Amino acid sequence: APAQGIYTAASAEVAVTVTAAQAGGDVTVLYEDKFDWLSDFITAYNADKSKPIADFVYGEYADTKARTDYSNSNSANLNTNSAYIADWPAFLAEQGYTNLHTTYCQYAQGTPENPYMKFCKKGNQDGLSFKPFKEAHESVTISVDWAIHNNGTVLDESHLQIVIEGDGEFENGTKSSDPATSEQTTLEDHNFTHSSFVIKNVTADTVVKICVKEGFDNDFKMNGQHRFYLDNILIVK
Repeated sequence: APAQGIYTAASAEVAVTVTAAQAGGDVTVLYEDKFDWLSDFITAYNADKSKPIADFVYGEYADTKARTDYSNSNSANLNTNSAYIADWPAFLAEQGYTNLHTTYCQYAQGTPENPYMKFCKKGNQDGLSFKPFKEAHESVTISVDWAIHNNGTVLDESHLQIVIEGDGEFENGTKSSDPATSEQTTLEDHNFTHSSFVIKNVTADTVVKICVKEGFDNDFKMNGQHRFYLDNILIVK
């Protein structure tokens, strides 16, 4: 999926140069995911359906209502499409992730060329948990692109947050990042917000969890709409 910077995909740590908007200078990529592993699922699903999977952020729609209605009706729940992914939890584990809520509120979004994910539905929130580090690092920066959904009348109440378990802490001295606020301010804003967080003293045992503050604060069961989209996870040192 399009990333806000010039990155080199890496299965191992490599030195790359990113744009000044991202960090500037030479950095080492520790982890990167653009969700390209969803491309085959989206391709197969779209071939069988009269309406393809929605692309809420980048798609072309007549107006905000059409965009919202289409996305609501065409978000493919990844855990209930066994015809295309027989065992979603196992497939997700192969990508290095586990879910945060047993309801698996995880959906495919975008196109085969530009896949990303959507999370949460009403009183159920969800996100991703993973262990991205192979060794200890004194300081790393994790960044993501994220956006929030709307119901055609108001923007969802969603503030992206990252929580860690095990070794490490954020710059605020806790295991929870300060929640990020979306740059979307009107219903017509359908853009990703780029947010980054510094984590200190991580190790191979550090678990990283990505969701929204509303999910973390209420054991992933808060009422109301807190839907969000996620793309381009990048961790550098």
